[in-house]
Amino acid sequence: MYTVIGVTGAVGSGKSTVLRWLAQRGIPALDADRVVHGLLADDAVTIAAVASSFHGVVGADGQIDRAALGARVFADQDALAELEALVHPRVREVFRAWTVAGTEPIMAVEAVKLIESGMDRKCDETWLVSCASAIRRRRLEARGWSDEEIARRMAVAAPTAAHLAAADRVVDNSGSEVATERQLRRALSALEAAVNGEAES
Repeated sequence: MYTVIGVTGAVGSGKSTVLRWLAQRGIPALDADRVVHGLLADDAVTIAAVASSFHGVVGADGQIDRAALGARVFADQDALAELEALVHPRVREVFRAWTVAGTEPIMAVEAVKLIESGMDRKCDETWLVSCASAIRRRRLEARGWSDEEIARRMAVAAPTAAHLAAADRVVDNSGSEVATERQLRRALSALEAAVNGEAES
């Protein structure tokens, strides 16, 4: 029996930082964004579906131009929804297989669209990472993103009331690393106590 933590939050909020923190404590961690990248690079079914729906984003070498695809979908909500409809079922398949193969009592998955994709329903706890928009913007600027790209990405990944309603815990990552880690230690300790209590009962 295992318990799965679902980590989500807006772009630049620090989801990956939280996932790394959990992984450093021996918790198996799955990055859904990396799963998507792998599907777009290596999964023949996904590549064929994207090529059929988004003409001009697959090169002569059969590889998807992720930059071209990103420019297309992040400028068009309908196109983004279409891409997600193609990719999310495949991501859920990978996620299911990963959890079934797991041997640790606690596992963690990070996904920006954890709730929208329905993956949160397969998680035992959902941790929403929140962060002030100004700080998120600075982090994205540090990645070298243009103002236009930042505006597009922040617009399509803004936290909503639905995210807050679905979250079991909210981790405020607007402050210092120490403050964030303090919240994570409390959250993980509470979860470990619950898991251990269930195992003993």
